[in-house]
Amino acid sequence: MPNLSELFLYNGEIRLEFIIWPIFLGVCIGAFITVFVRVKLGEVVRAIFAKGACSPETACTLEELGVSNRFFIRASLRGKSALRRVVSAVDCSRATGADAENVPLSPIDINEKLDLDTCRFYISDEHRERAESLYDDTNSTVLSAVIAVLLALVIAAVSMFLVPVLMDMFDGMVDSFRGK
Repeated sequence: MPNLSELFLYNGEIRLEFIIWPIFLGVCIGAFITVFVRVKLGEVVRAIFAKGACSPETACTLEELGVSNRFFIRASLRGKSALRRVVSAVDCSRATGADAENVPLSPIDINEKLDLDTCRFYISDEHRERAESLYDDTNSTVLSAVIAVLLALVIAAVSMFLVPVLMDMFDGMVDSFRGK
């Protein structure tokens, strides 16, 4: 059975590819997650803006917004996600009976469990700017993610060749200072 430390170490030092390529992989994953969040999760934000839901009185259900069957949107609205921090919810099922129209609708706390089928969602004016900046998909396309990945690939490839040369130069400089 091979020694696993031999995979990661070369002459007692960590191998460069086990530093550079995981960083490259992280850049790739980050680029595509950013696109996914802005495009797919941003659908609910854009739908809320399109419906003009900016207060509890104008709030809309997920069905009215046209995103009721989207798994990732529903999952993001349940927890303390960034989406839930900009999208406020009111539960209209609390106001029942003859006085339902006179009961003031108040936002549901982010810690409360939501019934996504009865809740109505809106984005208040104080969260509007943040929602626009987080979920605007005009500048975050698949093309921008591909460009970021290609740029990271070039940087990683150049680093694989440049870092050893720089390290040798640095070692030579240190040796010259020591008088070797």
